Amino acid sequence: MNCKIAGFGESVVDFIPVDSGKNTGDGCITYKACPGGSVANFCVVMARQGIESAFVGGVGDDRFGRFLQERIADFRVDSSSMVFTQECGTNLTFVDLKEKDQREYSFVNQPGADKMVDYEQIDIQKIFGCSLLHVSSNAMICGKTRKSQPRLMQEAKRRGLLISYDVNYRANYYRTREEALEILRTPLEWADIVKVTEEELEFLTGARTVEAARSLMEYGAGLILVTEGEGGSSFILPDCEGHVPACRVPVVDTTGAGDCFLGGFLSWMLLHGNLRHMTEKDIFEASIYANKAAALSIQRMGAMSSVPTREEVENFKG
Repeated sequence: MNCKIAGFGESVVDFIPVDSGKNTGDGCITYKACPGGSVANFCVVMARQGIESAFVGGVGDDRFGRFLQERIADFRVDSSSMVFTQECGTNLTFVDLKEKDQREYSFVNQPGADKMVDYEQIDIQKIFGCSLLHVSSNAMICGKTRKSQPRLMQEAKRRGLLISYDVNYRANYYRTREEALEILRTPLEWADIVKVTEEELEFLTGARTVEAARSLMEYGAGLILVTEGEGGSSFILPDCEGHVPACRVPVVDTTGAGDCFLGGFLSWMLLHGNLRHMTEKDIFEASIYANKAAALSIQRMGAMSSVPTREEVENFKG
């Protein structure tokens, strides 16, 4: 299988709090600007595992957009087809770190440039030259990307690409529950592999059970991956399912952990397995690798900056 992958969707600047103001005494929160965004993170993870990757998505024609293109390229991801627009600014996300490793997000420049990409602006030749297309829900919440991403997925499927989909639900992006469900379910029509958190699974189906996860296959997916935080991860195939425990490590920052998990999983499958003929044994091995990648990432700050290399993951005892 051709081991080139493409990601289409969001890249954002994550502002991570590094000082609450208590240390300086002025009461002002200090943030560190870090490259992020679920789809862009995923492409970096794949590149760090040795998979040739390209990221295609919208950013503002501003300092933050150029910052993202430069930093993504620094990780050896092809960022030459990113779409710059003066129509709106780069998506900026302020992260609030809560207790028990939970996070809350505040979004600036909405709708961001990632949501304003016309189909005609997409470098489809670059994408269709790959074996796998990865997307999430975030960029299609509104704007022009709301129509262009489904069209891209439909055409990619027609051309024989595999499609992975990270649900990546963010409640404060949506006005109503019904709007969220409509948008989150749209990519399921073309996805071959779907990753959800336990919370996202319950939101989509009303339950966190294996049967609930298997119901997502009615749309056409052949594999459902459920991440469960410190509980590990589960996989669901049409005829079997399994669970892989998490690695016990100290937690510094969970930003991007899900992207590390999915990128780790798919990179292992592309290098050692067969995504078109997945076996239970291969999926179990890939899940172990994915859990290790996520465990390494949460011991560091930031999304892209925390992504481990393949050598680090392979040498990690966990």
